[in-house]
Amino acid sequence: MRLTVSFLPSHRLPVGLDPAAATAIVVDVLRATSVMSAALASGARRFVTFESVEAARQWAAGEADHRQRPLLCGERHCQPIDGFDLGNSPAEYTVSKVQNRTLAMTTTNGTRALAAAANFQHVVAASFLNLSAVAQRIRDRTAVHVLCAGTDGAITGEDVLLAGALAARCRDRQGATLENDEARLAAELWRAGCGSATGGELAERVAERLADSQGGRNLQRVGMGDDIRRCSQVDSVAVVPTVIAREPIMLSEEESLA
Repeated sequence: MRLTVSFLPSHRLPVGLDPAAATAIVVDVLRATSVMSAALASGARRFVTFESVEAARQWAAGEADHRQRPLLCGERHCQPIDGFDLGNSPAEYTVSKVQNRTLAMTTTNGTRALAAAANFQHVVAASFLNLSAVAQRIRDRTAVHVLCAGTDGAITGEDVLLAGALAARCRDRQGATLENDEARLAAELWRAGCGSATGGELAERVAERLADSQGGRNLQRVGMGDDIRRCSQVDSVAVVPTVIAREPIMLSEEESLA
């Protein structure tokens, strides 16, 4: 496996990487990809993602004649969107609310990162919640690119930390080669901060680092700091959100890469 990382969706792809023959792992730890993992684990049928609030509203309205309307979910700048059914906290995506439901989602950063990965052969979404499941899913891929969402065009430590966890795990357990400096820097960040920890200690270390990241500080500023710990529960779910359609982008839990 050849593994590369981009700290932002706007970064130029590494030289020699052909998206049409590679798998993209989209990362938005706080909180879009964590929500996707939690919701699918609670039995949600699928996510349909949009870059704008209006596009999500229009698509959901077009589906309104179906037996069960989609739930509108997401955020703008950490806050719930007026008129939407759900925000962007994993705590909201319980079995009673989302089981067998289609979710129309738009977020400030995560759904834009998914759009930036549209040209890749396969696309999955990763969080700390499904770290091992993602690593297992991509074990036979020859080219993997981890795409960090960042925040408002700025690199964020929480996404780089997860990129490093994926890079280090694939290198150490699957013999992957880290092909660019961003991959190697991310792996070193993970090794220095969390690499030797396991179990509950690992979740505690991840939570500490997320709290000190830009995304973590943003959540604490608006009174949503509890989501940091929710998004730090390493390997708490075994689902892998996988892109199964491109226009609009749809994700579900699939047995194999779509």
